[in-house]
Amino acid sequence: MFNKIFKSNEAEPVTAQATAADPSDQTDWLAKLHAAGGDEQALLAIAMDRDNAPLKIRQAAVEAMQSEDALKAAEREFRDHDRRIHREAKLRLETVVARRLARALADQLIADAHALFAQAHIPANRFVEIDRGWQALDAALLDSAQIAGFDTVSTQIAQVLRSRGDQQSLIKRWTHEADLALAELQAGSIAVAETGLERDKLAAAYDAVNLARENAPLMTDQDARSRDINHKIMLLDAALQLARALDARLTHIDKLAADATNANDDPAAWHGLPPVADTKIAGLLSARHDAIRRTRQQSRDVMSRAAKEAVDEKDKARRQAKLATLNELLTGAESALATGQVVDAAAALTTIEATLKGAHANPKLLGRVDALRAEITRLKGWQHWGGGRAREDLAAEAETLAKAITDEKLHIKSH
Repeated sequence: MFNKIFKSNEAEPVTAQATAADPSDQTDWLAKLHAAGGDEQALLAIAMDRDNAPLKIRQAAVEAMQSEDALKAAEREFRDHDRRIHREAKLRLETVVARRLARALADQLIADAHALFAQAHIPANRFVEIDRGWQALDAALLDSAQIAGFDTVSTQIAQVLRSRGDQQSLIKRWTHEADLALAELQAGSIAVAETGLERDKLAAAYDAVNLARENAPLMTDQDARSRDINHKIMLLDAALQLARALDARLTHIDKLAADATNANDDPAAWHGLPPVADTKIAGLLSARHDAIRRTRQQSRDVMSRAAKEAVDEKDKARRQAKLATLNELLTGAESALATGQVVDAAAALTTIEATLKGAHANPKLLGRVDALRAEITRLKGWQHWGGGRAREDLAAEAETLAKAITDEKLHIKSH
């Protein structure tokens, strides 16, 4: 490292000492510099030997110094004379101090970087602060091992932050998609609860929320991002549960609406369905359920009245048929009486009285029956009286005839 000091330097003024020096002395001084090596005191002694050592040898001795103490001593020694060597010592001292401070700061920054890399969650702003501190250092003052060490750990931290940045982008995108699906499912649930329509859209929204739930980012730490994701997952689960409960109740309502004649509408079946956490949707579903039940009851009432009216209509037809039969029998009986056929009229009366059982006859028809009955009774009484009188007359006539025959027989016999 000392060979270059003996090259010619035309810019330097030629001093008496430099003129007087011969090559053999310069070789000896060069050997002394090599011998001094890393001995700071020996180098300082050569630099301070103004009387014997050539100027370049003394400058080389200062340049070879490494310790701050030796350089400080040289700077003090040459402060008032040998300004060139003083300037060299001062610059050399400043460089050594700057190198010491830079390398100490570099070691601290490297240690800080390793500590940062060991953290579960690396604050990006802290890494930026460390990197700015490193960039402010003069790389020429640093050891190559320091430079390589910081490059390694900073690259590792950057990879982690880059990966986290990618993950943050993924989380942001997932959160946006999950919010859209969640809003659509919530709005669809309310709309379907109100009208019962567009069930296909609700099913599609359910599938979208379920897919978002399945694609939720996996977080192993428990930082704010992880808590936000867990909270979002809870919201998705609640929306899915609400949609399932909504579907169960709508299915129940559909079955009731499709079979209005089924009287088996147990309120316990409705209350036994999965609960609906949303009060608005629960109220809408209850209102629709109550309306369906009222409609079902009204339908059953209408059908019951229709059935009763049908029965009443049949009864009316039967009554009218009976009344027609009675009217026909009465007419026939009355005609029989008019022609003196009391026996036929009496037989018709028996049939009429049997037909009257269970029939709601009007008073006019009943009056005709009573009149018929009375007339038949009267005629039967007259026939009975008339028949007895005729028998008596016949008996008297027979007795008279028998007496005449007897008298005639007696008369003839007497003659």
